[in-house]
Amino acid sequence: MVSMFVLASCQTLASPENVSEKFWRAVQHQKIEDIKKYSHKSSLPDTINPQSLKGVDNFSFGQILIDGDNAEVKTNLAGSREVT
Repeated sequence: MVSMFVLASCQTLASPENVSEKFWRAVQHQKIEDIKKYSHKSSLPDTINPQSLKGVDNFSFGQILIDGDNAEVKTNLAGSREVT
């Protein structure tokens, strides 16, 4: 499974990989506030169903596209069920 989210870099100089890792760890642990923190607002629904986040066991990163303060990181996901 491949997923792509627009991730917002923090005000610190975090790399896209670092922000992406924090985002996917937040998904794994269903930490909604952290998911919002590491996401660009335009890439998230208004509400996040925690049940829809279950199932991401592992992730790895592919191509990274950087545009100013935003980055798109192609992410390969492995899990016990499809993430919706």
